[in-house]
Parts: sequence; structure tokens; C-alpha cells
Amino acid sequence: MNNKPIGIFDSGVGGLTVARQIMRAASSCKLIYFGDSLRAPYGDRRPEELIEFSREIIDFLLSKDIGALVVACGTISATVFDDVRKMVDIPIFGMVEAAVEAALSTTETGRIGLVATAGTVAGRAHEKAIKARRPDAAVKAVACPLFVPLVEEGWLDNDVANAAAKIYLADFADHKIDTLILGCTHYPLLINSIKAAIPADIKIIDPAAKLAENVAKTMTGTGEANPQHEFYVSGNKDKFDKISYIVLGKPCDAQIVAL
Repeated sequence: MNNKPIGIFDSGVGGLTVARQIMRAASSCKLIYFGDSLRAPYGDRRPEELIEFSREIIDFLLSKDIGALVVACGTISATVFDDVRKMVDIPIFGMVEAAVEAALSTTETGRIGLVATAGTVAGRAHEKAIKARRPDAAVKAVACPLFVPLVEEGWLDNDVANAAAKIYLADFADHKIDTLILGCTHYPLLINSIKAAIPADIKIIDPAAKLAENVAKTMTGTGEANPQHEFYVSGNKDKFDKISYIVLGKPCDAQIVAL
């Protein structure tokens, strides 16, 4: 059984929504988190860049003797996950599989929406995985490129966020979806704006909950009630700490690391 720390990485603060869910589902597991806020957002990055960024971050996390890796970035999970998987010989978890599992177990009509970064939408990983399991499903994907910068700036629930959500999600009006996947880990932090922009009967899928459930089945944890998690960031520490307090309910005191 695996009781080593779990490494988690994302382009910035979005992966903290995944960390939060893992802390709940596997409370004795120690987390080592890296947020690459210096190079965020990842949504319009070339695959070659995403692979190189991932390699640098994974090398850092492996130096911490992690026992599993969580790719808490929707864009990497949807575009270059197969390349990233080859970089490690420990259990690895991505966001797409968790999203598809959760959406297919939730939808009644098979009409599923996806909001994500431009890179994730262009890759169509969610649509392909859903249709492989349910060929009659209809998937409508909408890119929301402003969402990540809004979250990184800490604009989580204001008029700008509300207006952006209203404009982006209006694209679903004619598609009669009953389930909406949040395809980027930043997006749960805009949940109030997203909910306000869609009908109340549409079920919203945050893949982090399903992913955390899968992680808990693999990792045994340290046995400690409150393991000492570690947080690292490549960019603005003050912004990261501020948002981490909102997400986790406590200060994380991230350390700046230059890769």
C-alpha cells in the first residue's frame, strides 16, 4: 500500500479545488502541491510547451519522493496526458477520466455540456471518451478563456465574472443539456457566476470529487490526522496565498520555486 505523499500540479490556483477534495476523501494523505502561476494560463499553450512545463514540474515533485501524481490541470489532462503518463512509474490521475465517469453516471438525457479552456475544447478528449462509452450522447463544448485569468486575479464573484459567465454559457441555450462538466479546475471557484448563468435544473460536474474518490482507493496516507501539506508556486505568492485561504479555509504559506 502506498503511504507516500501525493504530488499535485496545475497552472496556478485551480488545482487547489482538487487538493480540497483529496483532503476530504483521503484526509491522512500528505499533499505536495505546485502551482505554475508564473506561466498561467495554459489554455492556449502549444503541446510542446505543456509537455516541457510538465516535465520540469514533475521532476521537482519526484524529488520530494511522491508516491502518486495528480495532474490537476484540465488542459494537460485533455491534450498531452499520454505524454505525461510516460514520465512517471507511479500511479497517475488525470481530470478527463474522472469527469467522464461522473458525467455519464449523472446525465439522464445524454446531452452533456463542457466548459473548458480553448486547448481542452480543441482536443475533444471529453467528447471522444463520452461517445466511446455512450455513442448516443451529444456533447456541446464551449471555451471560456477569460475564466482562468479571472480566478488567478481573485475575481471570483463580481460583476465581471458574472458577465463573462452569462456570455459564455448563453451558447448552451439551444442545446438542452442536463449536465455541465467544469473542464478546468479553476472553474469551480466561479461556481456562483456559473450557476447564475444556467437553468437551475442543470447538474454541474466538478470532476475533482470523483478524482479524489479514486485517489483514496489507491493511497493509504500517513496515518496522521493533520499531515503537513507543502505548497509551492512559481509566480505571485501573495495572490496564491490569498486564494488558497478562500479555497482551503486556512493559510498555506506557499514557497516560491524557480524551475
